Amino acid sequence: MHAEMDAILSASISGISPRGCRMYVTTYPCHYCARHIVAAGIDEVQFIEPYPKSKETDLHSDSITTESHYWLPPSDAGTHVLFRPFVGVAPRLYRRVFLKDRDYKNKITGEYALGEPAWGRPTEVYRVSYPSMEAELSLDAADD
Repeated sequence: MHAEMDAILSASISGISPRGCRMYVTTYPCHYCARHIVAAGIDEVQFIEPYPKSKETDLHSDSITTESHYWLPPSDAGTHVLFRPFVGVAPRLYRRVFLKDRDYKNKITGEYALGEPAWGRPTEVYRVSYPSMEAELSLDAADD
């Protein structure tokens, strides 16, 4: 059983309805989990990692969307569950982002000057959503 299905069943067994809730998952849900999410009445799913082979939006285009413009949650009479990438610091990067591995001020003048971390700036990558990146990559692959 996948974690999404387990979460839905655990909530139900505890007498808590997942209807109208937001679900946070590590990876974009598979099509089996997507069916359970839609059936449970969950409004939104935020995922950290994409699942490039995913066909959920094709298989369930009548009930799942990745477009948040003009989206209305199913609990507010909407028709589609929103699957969107989590925007923030993912658990895998949390330590790297908040680790004090660089100077935050000039040691001589005391002036604030945030130094560049040795690992670069991965946060620039997250300014574009995963679905947008996947669409661009699939267009690049089609051109090759």
